[in-house]
Amino acid sequence: MTVNKEKLAPGIYSYSGVFPESLEYISKIEELVNLKKIAWVPSFNKKHTSEEDAKKFFRQVETIGLPLEFQVPDNVDKKSESNSVVFEFSKLLKDSFDIYLKEYVNEYGISLSEQEPFGLLKYGNGSKFGKHIDNGMMFNRTVSLVYYANDDYVGGEIYFDQFDLKIVPQKNQLLLFPSNYIYSHSISEVSSGIRYAIVSFYK
Repeated sequence: MTVNKEKLAPGIYSYSGVFPESLEYISKIEELVNLKKIAWVPSFNKKHTSEEDAKKFFRQVETIGLPLEFQVPDNVDKKSESNSVVFEFSKLLKDSFDIYLKEYVNEYGISLSEQEPFGLLKYGNGSKFGKHIDNGMMFNRTVSLVYYANDDYVGGEIYFDQFDLKIVPQKNQLLLFPSNYIYSHSISEVSSGIRYAIVSFYK
């Protein structure tokens, strides 16, 4: 598959046709979830008491961490079925994405020292993420990476308010952009289907 690069706004680059095998690995993750060997973790911006209450909050999405093997403590069973799948998936993601990350940082003269673990995000019906920035007091980030594994859902557009730029995610699309306050963005509510995305951040 040919990868097409496009500059959508200053500092925001899109690469289409990246890592088309991602859904195969996400299916493996979902199989492990069904076997109760791994679990989706609800992520909300504050505590909630009910599913209905959670819908009112700033961020509603489920996550599974996809760390690289060296990012996991030695006392963790790295040969378990679930970790084997996660490590294989995360290594393939890194190998696929690093090509474009290297090109991006070279263009802007950025020096990066550390990558956070990949995170697999699952946006179901009603899921959203309000306006936010990826860098802050708790998270010292320079570059943000977002990858879209599928596009068979309704809603879930990413909107960069400072550029009045709305992006309708496409299957196998990779986005790279700065993590700072100028690149504040939001994710609109998913009204039907499931939106799978993968994120990581670089310091």
